[in-house]
Amino acid sequence: MWTLLSYQPSEQATTKEILLEQFELLTQSGTWEYNLTTNQLIWSDGVFRMLGFQPQEFEVTFELAFSMIHPEDRSHAHAQLEKSLAGKKKYEIKKRLLTKDKKVIWVMSKANFIHDKVSGHQKLLGVFQNIQDFVQTKEKLKNVKRKKPFPD
Repeated sequence: MWTLLSYQPSEQATTKEILLEQFELLTQSGTWEYNLTTNQLIWSDGVFRMLGFQPQEFEVTFELAFSMIHPEDRSHAHAQLEKSLAGKKKYEIKKRLLTKDKKVIWVMSKANFIHDKVSGHQKLLGVFQNIQDFVQTKEKLKNVKRKKPFPD
């Protein structure tokens, strides 16, 4: 079995679990599921890592997750969620999250509305991707452009 120096999968891990974990590590992303029927929220290990926590360090609740959204972004995030749920449409938002050590990171959050015909449950299945580097680079370019205009 292949191993990376920084990652040792458990003996019980399936190929799909290893692939998902590597995908999350390489793309600085994580998946989430919000079951609207049971009000249960589940984060993958990647979301925990992105926010500076150990995988599955605590039980995620909607209220706790919402408190990790930057205070200035909460009302917009809530409005987008309500809009998505009302129309049973795709959810997509760029927002800031607060990490365990209270640093701010920008993420892109996207989700699809799913109706599980077997259980009857309605869910949002989504992903967070850390876009902090992209946002910082974009801001640096704006600052450079303001200081010294580029020739036409």
